[in-house]
Amino acid sequence: AKAISATNFESEGREWTQAARVRTETPQPRMITDPKHQEEAIKLLKQAPMFLACKDDHLRKLVKDMERVDFHKGDVLCKQGDPQDRAFFIAEGQIRRERMVNDRTHQVMDTFGNSEPDQYGNRKIAIGVLHVLTRDPSFAEAKCMSQGHLYALSSEALNRHLLSDAILATNIVHSLSVEVRRQSNHVRWLMRTPLLEQRAKKTNVIAVSIAASVESFYRSGLNAAMNAKLSGQWGKLFPNMHIQMPARILYINGFKGLRQYLDLSVKPEEFSNPTAVRLAAVGGPGIVLTPLRSI
Repeated sequence: AKAISATNFESEGREWTQAARVRTETPQPRMITDPKHQEEAIKLLKQAPMFLACKDDHLRKLVKDMERVDFHKGDVLCKQGDPQDRAFFIAEGQIRRERMVNDRTHQVMDTFGNSEPDQYGNRKIAIGVLHVLTRDPSFAEAKCMSQGHLYALSSEALNRHLLSDAILATNIVHSLSVEVRRQSNHVRWLMRTPLLEQRAKKTNVIAVSIAASVESFYRSGLNAAMNAKLSGQWGKLFPNMHIQMPARILYINGFKGLRQYLDLSVKPEEFSNPTAVRLAAVGGPGIVLTPLRSI
């Protein structure tokens, strides 16, 4: 019963907590002394966003205080809500994270470990990196789905190296800032602008003129087909294109040009009712150019 229940390991005054398991054996963390294992741990660290900008020399000092852990299917590395006293870097095997929300268990992202690299060439191999510094509560339970091994970095060891190695600390801050910028560029809701507050783009007159020319033929042919369907008689597909095409080009360029002019010259914030001013700026160009459109 004791083997199946939670088992504690102590390493230099620190606790290693192993949650309930199916197997009776427990993973024994051990310090990394083999140079091959140290190099493997360095490669894993450099795949984690937190250490992306760190130099090998500094990481080589860090991995000497890391531990190598062999795990088996069914092992639980950490429980949701428990202090995250270690960050895990998966070298081999697969680990799934599950989070309990409103009495329901949800899988967090994809399986960590043996997975395909993302669009930036990184694999999901790090667990608990953002919570280990101050031993914040673990975000989700990490459950081993196969046999493998990983490298663990304790909160104590990380803090000790941050305090003693200013260059390492600076590189970690730089790595995290790069990761924050990268994620911000892909979170669309951070860059949403209300419809009436969107700014007009600079008009590319040549490109707009070409597109308006093509559209004038399309509109003329479509109108001719609709008239033939309604009246039963076919007329010319492209009548008076010497008038239709220039009028369409002037209308589209004029509309975009007026919209851009109003955007640059009118400041809605200076009026008592900015929303009404924005509505007028949006609808005004269409109303002004209505006679040209009717041609």
